[in-house]
Amino acid sequence: MKKNNQMASTAWTNNENGSFTIEYKNHIDGTSYKKTYKTEKGAKIAETRFLNRVARMYKRGVMVAGRMYELRNSIYTVNASPVIVSDNMTGKMDGIPSISTSCLENIFCKNRRLDGNSICARCFAAATLAKRENVSENVEINYHLLTSEVLPVDLLPKFHKGVEIARIESFGDVENEIQAINYINIIKNNPHVIFGWWTKNVSIVHKALEKVGKPENVVLIQSACFINRPEIIKSIYFNKVFTVYDPAYIKAHNITINCGARDCNSCRRCYDTANTEKEVNEVLK
Repeated sequence: MKKNNQMASTAWTNNENGSFTIEYKNHIDGTSYKKTYKTEKGAKIAETRFLNRVARMYKRGVMVAGRMYELRNSIYTVNASPVIVSDNMTGKMDGIPSISTSCLENIFCKNRRLDGNSICARCFAAATLAKRENVSENVEINYHLLTSEVLPVDLLPKFHKGVEIARIESFGDVENEIQAINYINIIKNNPHVIFGWWTKNVSIVHKALEKVGKPENVVLIQSACFINRPEIIKSIYFNKVFTVYDPAYIKAHNITINCGARDCNSCRRCYDTANTEKEVNEVLK
């Protein structure tokens, strides 16, 4: 089964296990890739979304590092940017804009998940992206965009004045200095917004901050790599350490839990530059 137009094409393969593999080709920039979908319905939705996106790129797009990206608006931004801002977060992130990349593409994240003792082996984001193809597609686009080239300021998302807080990385982490510098520039480009930025790749962020400086409107949070093992802050630029504990350990060691993990927007402990707490502790879900 094939679909073609002047700008893009797709070719299907029906697999023996009932899944469907689609090979995509973007004729505007020459990029191509393959993805496998569990159901025909999911594959058709993804194919239609791809063809429509390439058509929109042709009308309103920008070339970055040899790839074409669509310029998009968000309910939280005043400009169109190739960087996708998640504006439909749910659960504890309800009402908070987020800029994320894909942990399924990120080499650092992939290696962390191979460690069975690491909290990354239980990665909630990886499980979510495996089920939600539209979210997975968006953060994958951000991954390629943000890790490939330092973007000019006019292509960065600019949040409107009503936005008070935003999150850096809900579904991935920093892979290289280019990505870290892009995030720092986004933060600097929005001085009225307080950003919460979680990462396990502290050394990469530290190197980027050494080069371009730390903005005043960001709270940098070092995510502990293991359950029940708090870490010492590894960089002078970081504000807090985020650690997850299981209930038995909490009871045995009298750990104070100060992250309710229910409503970040009302809590804002991790988005307050004046908050001097060094440890944020959460119960294992």
